[in-house]
Amino acid sequence: MRHIVIALLLAGLLVPGAGQAAETTPAEMTHSGMIVATGRDAKAVTLEEFGPLAPKSRPIKLVIGLTSTTKIELVARSAAAAPGDWPGGFRETPLAATELKPGAFATVKTAKRDGRLIAVEITVVSPTPARSVATPEQRSASATPGK
Repeated sequence: MRHIVIALLLAGLLVPGAGQAAETTPAEMTHSGMIVATGRDAKAVTLEEFGPLAPKSRPIKLVIGLTSTTKIELVARSAAAAPGDWPGGFRETPLAATELKPGAFATVKTAKRDGRLIAVEITVVSPTPARSVATPEQRSASATPGK
């Protein structure tokens, strides 16, 4: 009996746990920071992220690729209440990759593919309350002259 207990303890020490394996090879990571550049072809975004707060901390620039499946949304507070919601609640609206602008704060869920960071989901946060969050059609109509 004693030998079995010792063998089980040794086996437990030699086999890494699921939590330890997940720490060393994360499938997805989340990064938050300011968008400092966007690709002209809307295929990448550069995010400036601060690491752990330390005396010699410096921002890190991450170039993150975009794909056709990347979910991008704008999150902003609303002054008007939606049905079943309250004034000041958050509204989420889809955002096109071409509407990502430098200076916006974003949280990006990434995955590694072929050694590159690829955006799975991007959430852009509007720091000021909006009277209403415009739909993509409304944003494109207001940007088109003569309408």
